Amino acid sequence: MIAVERNAAEQVLAALHSHPLGKDAALIGEVVERKGVRLAGLYGVKRTLDLPHAEPLPRIC
Repeated sequence: MIAVERNAAEQVLAALHSHPLGKDAALIGEVVERKGVRLAGLYGVKRTLDLPHAEPLPRIC
C-alpha cells in the first residue's frame, strides 16, 4: 500500500503500471477528514466498517 497526495495519484499509478510487478496496481481509497472507515462494495453500496468490540487487537511490533 502506498499513500500519496491526491494530485500525485495518477502519476504514481502510471509509474507503477510501467513495471511488470505493478501491472495490477489500483487506487483503492482516499483519506478524508471524517472519522471511521467506509467500504464501497462491488455494486457501489457503502457501509461503515466497525471495529471488533470483544476481540483483542493484534500486536504489531
